[in-house]
Parts: sequence; structure tokens; C-alpha cells
Amino acid sequence: MRCPRRCCVSRASWRFSEGRDSSLLLAVAADLAEREGLAPPVAVTFRYFGDPAADEAAWQELVVAHLHRSDLQFDWVRRAIATELDNVGPLMALVLRAHGGPTFPAGLANMSSWLSTPPVADS
Repeated sequence: MRCPRRCCVSRASWRFSEGRDSSLLLAVAADLAEREGLAPPVAVTFRYFGDPAADEAAWQELVVAHLHRSDLQFDWVRRAIATELDNVGPLMALVLRAHGGPTFPAGLANMSSWLSTPPVADS
């Protein structure tokens, strides 16, 4: 795969969950950035503490460790999420105001608000 430089004006970032698709995207983006001399991509993970069904940390850590052993470079931003992303919570209110109403898909609003949340401390 060859990436035309004109399409890569900023760092790539997306939601890194526990799924195979986001894990594959992380590996491909890191490899492509290295080969093309671009800045490493940014993987963004939301961590929903207090909800055991949403705990994907074990798989994410496994994927990240494997990619680092493969010498692939990327940044991993983890954000602790509680009620900030409620439909009218403090972060979503900013998105609603900025867009003049609800966004579709709703995940678009989640990604646009991730910079406003505090990072999770590394353990």
C-alpha cells in the first residue's frame, strides 16, 4: 500500500478498542507511517471504569506489547470515562453546541471530545 503524501497532513488517530479491526488498523497505520516517514499514529482508548463488561484492558495491553516487540511506533492515549459522554454531559454539551445539535454517528462526538478528558495514569 502506498500513501500519497498529500493525504497525510496530520497524525492519524482513531478509537482503539479490543476488536480485531481496530487492532489491525493500528498495526497497518504504524507500519505505513514508518515506511512513509510520517509521524506515528495515535491510538485513542476510552476506559469505562465501574463497568466490568467494558473492560478491554487485557486484550489491548497484549496487542500493544506485541506491536512494540515488532518495533512498530505509535502513541497510545487512554482516557478514563465516567459520565462525561452522557447525551447531555459536559463533553457532549460542547459537541452539541459546536455542531448545532446531535451528530451522527454518535461515536463522532466521542472522538471529537477525547482531548478534553484526563489521561489514565500508567500502572
